[in-house]
Amino acid sequence: MKNKIILFDIDRTIFDTSGMIELLDSTILKLLNYPELSSFQQVEIDYLKTLTNDRYFVPEDYIKKLCKKFNFRNEEKLQDVFYAPEYAYI
Repeated sequence: MKNKIILFDIDRTIFDTSGMIELLDSTILKLLNYPELSSFQQVEIDYLKTLTNDRYFVPEDYIKKLCKKFNFRNEEKLQDVFYAPEYAYI
């Protein structure tokens, strides 16, 4: 087994975090068939409010909220945006 490295970009100097979030959001919006932007943003705001200091962003939980709000039945398709190789460089 090869050694692997995990990089933590605490000060955002390695990754363009804002750019990655924009690409992620635009991909999810496309999969959801472009719902009203303010409704989409509100789901994220509401989800983030549920997080406490000891809880981190969990894509599966966020996806469940999106699917419920927009009556989207394919959670796996949205999970792919976070995990599938074809989205690895978003």
